[in-house]
Amino acid sequence: MAKERKVTRGFGFYLFMFILLLVAAFMVIVCIMMFSPGKVILGYQYFNNNQELVLSTTNDESKQPFNFSTNNKFVIDANTSKISIVKADVEKEEIIFVNKSMGFAKWNDRINAEFSVTQKEGVINVQAKEPHGFLHFSYDLQVIVRVPYDKYDFSKTAFEINTTEGSVIVGNPSQVEKENDILKPKSLRISTQSGNINITHRLGNQYTEVVDGKEVKLQECEFTDLKLSTTSGAIRTGLDRIKASLLMSMETKSGAIDVKTLQAVNGCFINLGDGHLQAKKVNGDVSLITHNGRIDIEEIQGSFDTNTSIDVIDAANINIGSVSGEVSLPNIKASNVNIKSIGSQVNIQTTSGNVTLGSESVGIYDSSYIKTQSGTINVSIKDKRTLKVNHYFITENGNINVKYLNDILSNNIITTSNGNVNASVGSKYKFTLHCKDFEGKYKDYDNLTLTFISKDQYKKQALNVNGYDGSTNILDISTNGHITVDLLKIA
Repeated sequence: MAKERKVTRGFGFYLFMFILLLVAAFMVIVCIMMFSPGKVILGYQYFNNNQELVLSTTNDESKQPFNFSTNNKFVIDANTSKISIVKADVEKEEIIFVNKSMGFAKWNDRINAEFSVTQKEGVINVQAKEPHGFLHFSYDLQVIVRVPYDKYDFSKTAFEINTTEGSVIVGNPSQVEKENDILKPKSLRISTQSGNINITHRLGNQYTEVVDGKEVKLQECEFTDLKLSTTSGAIRTGLDRIKASLLMSMETKSGAIDVKTLQAVNGCFINLGDGHLQAKKVNGDVSLITHNGRIDIEEIQGSFDTNTSIDVIDAANINIGSVSGEVSLPNIKASNVNIKSIGSQVNIQTTSGNVTLGSESVGIYDSSYIKTQSGTINVSIKDKRTLKVNHYFITENGNINVKYLNDILSNNIITTSNGNVNASVGSKYKFTLHCKDFEGKYKDYDNLTLTFISKDQYKKQALNVNGYDGSTNILDISTNGHITVDLLKIA
């Protein structure tokens, strides 16, 4: 036994020494590689770049001086580089390439950055090819486009910027704000995968707006086209208002879109994926594609639809203050909808999602069709005397709560298989009430709560409330659940 212990201890000692030698050899190799960047050992190499290249001409054979004002298109292609377009204290246009990176790479990986700028037929092409590697200790790569403060803007230039991981900043940051630092690009088309897109407030013109009784100076920029796309990054703008005369499109799969006011002449297209949209106001029609996204918009002056999202939306959360136009949200599955005011027709269809429309003082004004399988429907209605409409509220197993903020001036069909129905109507409003089961037979009083009639007075038939003798203002309720009609809640 003693001999076996000695053998085991001896083996452990030699194993430890062997591992220690391997670690020492590895450290020696690493030290050699770090002191000799670019030297390949065992198929790997170390790189250490500290490069800043400032160009005022193209770096091809022509060596043309930059004159951005004569170019109608500016294209930048990069992978991981951060892209910035700013005004600065410079005498002439310039493009700066920054490559401050170090790490390890395979023997056949590119370890030096390659930059190229060409200028041909009114188009400037900028291309950055960054170092590859599998382990980075630092990775600062940038493409910076700078123009003088007092020379010109980009009002005739369309920008097209493409990156994979690199973020994009257009406009001067607020900490270096100057009176003549406005860029005014004609159009922006920016695409990145994991990078962020930041449009600063120093891009366009100043305008005034009355806020809480006081005039406030704000910033806006008008584009012909604005198309911003990122996979997992964020889209943010410091501008108080963004205008687009032709195209306005924003897209992210899992990031955030944070804007203030959008003004889209031809409508605004938003592909949100699982991301989050925050906007103060949209002037124009909004077309939305999303999956499990969250939408928070205070006001839409136009229509709102998900018609192009059919079979895509799963469990979105839609919260909107007001929509002046139509609302069309077909087949939005488990999504929840909350819209406080709608000025035109409504079509919303969910599976298990809840639908809440209107508020204590504001209701929907036009025809509505709301259908869900198991979700709850909460609706406030404020019919207009000049508009004869129909309202349909349908659910299989969910509850339906309807509040009428003025006279019932419409035909109202409320249907649920097993859910409960609660209707609140002003005590002086006149209408015809039908309380039926799901098979169409008038219900027994035991399954009703009617605040305006007793059990002895109830007959299993239509009820002409407050002496109504017409044939159009109808509240038709069908359910196997309980029905409550309250004439006291709203006076």
